[in-house]
Amino acid sequence: MNLSNEISVLTAYFNLGSFAKGNPGHKYTPNVYYKWMSVFGSMTNNLIVYTDDKTAYKYFQKLRRNFPKERTKLFLIDKKELWSFKIEKKISDIFKQPGYPRHLPNTVVPGYSCAMHAKFELLNRVIRKNYYHTKYFMWLDIGIFREHLKMVIPKNFDDTKVAYSNVFTFNQYVTYRDIIYNNMVWLAGGCNLGKYDVLYKFTQEYFNFLNKSLSIKLISTDQQMIYGMYVDKHKPETKLQLYYSGWFKLSDLCYTAGKN
Repeated sequence: MNLSNEISVLTAYFNLGSFAKGNPGHKYTPNVYYKWMSVFGSMTNNLIVYTDDKTAYKYFQKLRRNFPKERTKLFLIDKKELWSFKIEKKISDIFKQPGYPRHLPNTVVPGYSCAMHAKFELLNRVIRKNYYHTKYFMWLDIGIFREHLKMVIPKNFDDTKVAYSNVFTFNQYVTYRDIIYNNMVWLAGGCNLGKYDVLYKFTQEYFNFLNKSLSIKLISTDQQMIYGMYVDKHKPETKLQLYYSGWFKLSDLCYTAGKN
């Protein structure tokens, strides 16, 4: 199969209702996410979207109407079909353990944790399908961009690694428990980028660690999970390419490359 150097962009929206993030007064509602979705109406990349929300599904149809139909794949699903949401009860039970930390919404809203893990389940799925025959895939959170954009591979990207934005310094001496209990962050989970085979392997490694996390009853979101994967004595084989620094460094570089 001949693969282009384009990036297939994947995003998803699962309606969790209204939930607090960071502090109780900072509410994220469906309407906030609907507003942020508008940027995808001007994204020129091939786009794949999963949602369980009919309003979001219809809005994405409207947003993408000016592009050729084949440039967009929209999937309206029942999120309970995803393994990442089938473990919601297990995650809820973990959160209810006496003394378990409460970090909004990471260790408070089980569905939010499920949605973060679903990124990797859906990446795994779309890489196998490779609807657009592209060499590269990107997960992009709704809300990272709010203007016209095209995502392009940044300069000096390493095909053998998965790219993330570096937010805070990596501390090899902390434990996975430390990371969960203190809500520690190393990398930004909102955007990643990788060559199809490398990113596919990474999704498998992520789910291996997720299963381990469920068994030891320690879990939060993808940001804490990935930190935990790389402080674990059995580290993933996949190497990471880190872009310094800040929450949006990788996505900003891909956006800038697309403007040039």
